[in-house]
Amino acid sequence: MRTTWFVYVMLLFVCPLHGQKIWFQDEFDDNRNGWDIIQEEFLKTGIRNGTYVIDKMSVDRFQMLKKIYLDPVKDFTLSCQMMIQAQSDKNEYGLAWGVKDMETGNLFTITAGGSIFVKRMEGGKVSFLYKEELSRLVRPNKKTNVFCISKKGDKISFALNDSVIYTGKPADFPVQRPNIGFELTGYSKLSVLSVELRQENVIKEVENMPSGLHKRNLGPNINSKYNEAVPVISADGKTMYWAVKGDPKNMTADYYDIWYSTQVNDSVWNRRKNIGKPLNNSNHNWVIAVSPDNNMLIVANRYNKDGSYKPEIGISRSFRSTTGWTVPVPVIINGFDNLSKFANYSLSPDGKVMVMAIETPESEGDLDLYVSFLQPDTTWSVPRHLRGVNSFGRECAPFIAADGTTLYFSTNGRPGYGDNDIFVTTRQDDTWLNWTEPLNLGKEINTPSFDADYNMPASGAYALMTSKDNSLGGTDIFRIDLPRQVKPKPVILIKGKVLNEATGQPLAASISYYDLLTDKEAGIAISSPVDGSYNIVLPPGTDYSMMARKEGFISWSEHIYAIEIEEYTEMNIDLHLIPMEIGITVQLKNIFFETGKGVIKEESSEELNKLLKLLIENPSLEIEIAGHTDNVGSEEFNLQLSRERAEAIKKFLELGGVDPHRLRAVGYGSKKPVAPNTTEEGRAKNRRVEFVIVKK
Repeated sequence: MRTTWFVYVMLLFVCPLHGQKIWFQDEFDDNRNGWDIIQEEFLKTGIRNGTYVIDKMSVDRFQMLKKIYLDPVKDFTLSCQMMIQAQSDKNEYGLAWGVKDMETGNLFTITAGGSIFVKRMEGGKVSFLYKEELSRLVRPNKKTNVFCISKKGDKISFALNDSVIYTGKPADFPVQRPNIGFELTGYSKLSVLSVELRQENVIKEVENMPSGLHKRNLGPNINSKYNEAVPVISADGKTMYWAVKGDPKNMTADYYDIWYSTQVNDSVWNRRKNIGKPLNNSNHNWVIAVSPDNNMLIVANRYNKDGSYKPEIGISRSFRSTTGWTVPVPVIINGFDNLSKFANYSLSPDGKVMVMAIETPESEGDLDLYVSFLQPDTTWSVPRHLRGVNSFGRECAPFIAADGTTLYFSTNGRPGYGDNDIFVTTRQDDTWLNWTEPLNLGKEINTPSFDADYNMPASGAYALMTSKDNSLGGTDIFRIDLPRQVKPKPVILIKGKVLNEATGQPLAASISYYDLLTDKEAGIAISSPVDGSYNIVLPPGTDYSMMARKEGFISWSEHIYAIEIEEYTEMNIDLHLIPMEIGITVQLKNIFFETGKGVIKEESSEELNKLLKLLIENPSLEIEIAGHTDNVGSEEFNLQLSRERAEAIKKFLELGGVDPHRLRAVGYGSKKPVAPNTTEEGRAKNRRVEFVIVKK
């Protein structure tokens, strides 16, 4: 350490360490802690000969701040060695800490003329806690001055060089942000020799995190020499959206545009493409969230009807169409009040909950996390504060995992490994207000720099994040294969298409799915107007029913068995819509009878209940129930058998409450085959029961 033995001994007496450990230290041998390096006309900063030099050639105030976690409740010792190279007698320099902005924070400063100030600024109003002029304690230009602030219990002491100059109450110096740094006024050239924070802080980390996790750059198909940021990946992991700044192919090079890529395989991505209009315009554009079905995007900012930027605060949503993405329309959040120019959002997999990072008068720091719920009128509820998750620092970049219970976010308001670190917490109930204590994801994932933009597919196998380490230029997107300790709970990814039952053609439709144990709607989705495709993410542990809905069509539900699933699972299920047209025929695919009899087997109940529900929900519908057989046996026997089976289904529906006048049971025997009876496969297709719409 560069401090002389005299200064070190003096610090032990003037700034007692109370058994505290070094929490942050910089002697400026290099710039491992990432202080700003600036080369401008009136301001130059940099690491020179083991010091951090700030050369300010203007008369205004200036602060150089670093986000360093400091717990304002615990005892601490903050010390700094500074040397002013050139400054007028009245210009100040010294320590700034607990700073919110230039108008609000704590200051311990001196002047070359011998003045000492301990003061508090609140909204630009200055309160002097201590003021002394012509003090002999202040060493002149080109001499080292040692500042020390020490809190112990209900006292906080300020020492300059070899003397304590003021002792007050910690309550007089609120720490609103974890910002520590240096204050300068007027023309000044300052050399900072060292800064050190001692405090008994413990990083509460996810237990048993393995070592050797590797961040893999996604390569030139995704990254470039420009800045890549805010990656968002679809639930199935096949499509990624992110923001790029500086690329000449952007709408405006100095602003962020949305780019995207599709996956070739687990490790290779197609060459990136600018998503174009209407999502990109002359302002900053980026994707906030993608719905699990990959057919809706939540995007930043507001848009005019022609897709141009609309200068008002808010977010928007866009839907996939046959020709691309629609012009985004506003997402209305009731009582929305953001005091910050920044905001982040994340959408739950069921599309019903949004967690956002905004600043309101209720915030404990600047950006805090809030939760909002989708309302029946498609607006969102007034955001509610996640008090147990938030801190006095900045919470940002929330991401709700596919399980709907695991929340990842970035903060500098908890002990960590650098600037902002990524933490994880788990929801405890359906209020979304009670969470487990957030845990740090560890130094294998977090770095001394700003860590955020954490995102992952439904599988939870890996995460995406941004970093400058080993980048191709600016910030790049990296992949981290995740150990089980930081994975969310396993989910089921349902993939399929919505199809016209009569023609087999794909359809754009809304999709609803229900928890059969609670009989509540579990979520909503939409299918693609291009190919009818959809994805749905479901937590296991219950059974679900799922159906598509579209005007002019009759819905036909599907059953998903998920009670016993314990690991990530993918299922392919196509959803069928029946045109509401007279003469349309629908095969009942899961009706089973005892061999040679009209007795329905128990395993047919699900299909029968689907038909019963369809008739109850469409009270004007009248159908013919048609029984069919293969050509094995006599025609008389086959006619009788097919009739008995149709009558058995009719009886089931009548017992379920359907008016008998809406039902007609007919047996056709082997008269209407749909396949040749020359093979067993063909005969199996001919043994069937159908219903035909006779009145709608």
